[in-house]
Amino acid sequence: MADETTMPAPSKIEKLKERMRNKQGPSPAKAAAPTSSTAPAAPAPPATVKHACGHEAPFREIPKDKFRDQRYQKELKRACPACREANRESNEDAGRKTHEESQAKKKLSFKQYTDPGTGVGYSFIFHHLGAAQWEYSLVKMSSSQEVGKGTSKNLRLALGAMNEILAKLEQQEATPGPA
Repeated sequence: MADETTMPAPSKIEKLKERMRNKQGPSPAKAAAPTSSTAPAAPAPPATVKHACGHEAPFREIPKDKFRDQRYQKELKRACPACREANRESNEDAGRKTHEESQAKKKLSFKQYTDPGTGVGYSFIFHHLGAAQWEYSLVKMSSSQEVGKGTSKNLRLALGAMNEILAKLEQQEATPGPA
């Protein structure tokens, strides 16, 4: 009679089956019965959004979106796509204008060269005109006279031209003229 009152221990397979049933959730019979303890789900936000700028725009629906409410709240705080595009374009225009103004206000770069033998000084002036354009001039400091000027696509070529002009001037000053 002791065998009738005690139940045999479940096998490993039966234990695994029981665990799987517990993981899957309640059985279909239990799921069909409504429970009064569940709270009603919040209604979904509308399909259009009134943005911070005051315009209304359609709200993009994504299937199975678990972050829909957060996306909706974020869209309420942002400007509509048309206003965002207009702001982006105006910011680009403003940035372009300030860049052009800063380029125009850029100071010329000066480099001075003084011949130690004669004491005659020259000033090299370079100005960047834009994409691959340089303007250069060579000024004699004692008389403030511009002795050489030109433009070049390459700063290195401009320096070479300035050196040639300077060499010619030095040769002219070194050779005595007719007296």
